[in-house]
Amino acid sequence: MTWEKLGQNLLDWVFSMGPRLIAAILIILIGWWCAKFVRRLLKRAMENPKTENGVLTFVGSISNILIKAFAVIIAMSQLGFDMTTIITALGACGVAVALALQNSLSNVASGVQILINHPFRVGDYVSLGGFEGTVQRIEIMTTALFTGDNKEVVIPNSQVTSSVITNYSAQTLRRIDLSYGVSYQADLQKAKEVVRQVIEQQDMVVQEPEPLVAVGAHRDSSVEIVARIWCEKGNYWPLYYAMQEQVKLAFDREKIEIPFPQMDVHLHAGEEKG
Repeated sequence: MTWEKLGQNLLDWVFSMGPRLIAAILIILIGWWCAKFVRRLLKRAMENPKTENGVLTFVGSISNILIKAFAVIIAMSQLGFDMTTIITALGACGVAVALALQNSLSNVASGVQILINHPFRVGDYVSLGGFEGTVQRIEIMTTALFTGDNKEVVIPNSQVTSSVITNYSAQTLRRIDLSYGVSYQADLQKAKEVVRQVIEQQDMVVQEPEPLVAVGAHRDSSVEIVARIWCEKGNYWPLYYAMQEQVKLAFDREKIEIPFPQMDVHLHAGEEKG
């Protein structure tokens, strides 16, 4: 076959397939544009405070994949591929991919479980998978947290659902458990009264449930005074740190000793041997 004949065959193929090829490219471009458009709509919906952002993020991930896959299938049919063959091939590939990506499919199923059961939502402060942080995204395969020191932690959804989940934002109020050690020689009633006065001075403390101050335990070197106080969940750490500082300063003013572990060593002289 001469080069002239080969070139002529190529031109004939281009002229015969050109319109279909252009149509297929346009279909793919439109599919990609539709996927981006849907993402923009979902992003705009997230600005509504009443919207469940985790659901929108998850739906956005799924819709992006489905729209693009649908566009590719339509483009292939436009090029003359048999749709029955394509669907059969995709089914066979799907089975093979499912077997190869069992862990990934487990993450997808776990993501659906998270969105149905709502153990947490975007914006909640949680402990899961051995990490603590604020939930930023719930996606098709992973959940992303921002930790207190501004690190992003991405956890597979299967690990999330298989671990113990502690949601610190689930309730409006949180309880702060505090303990202070005082000397055995200290006036316990006075020490308890000092702690109560410090609690009364904190505007962040709520009065229902009522704060509790009591003797908690007798330690080796101190008597433990415990305080149980309640606050709005957003005030937990500010109130915790304020109490730790103010109680120490109050004990110093009232000359209430906060002991440290001590050990008494008794030496006995050996008996003289005759």
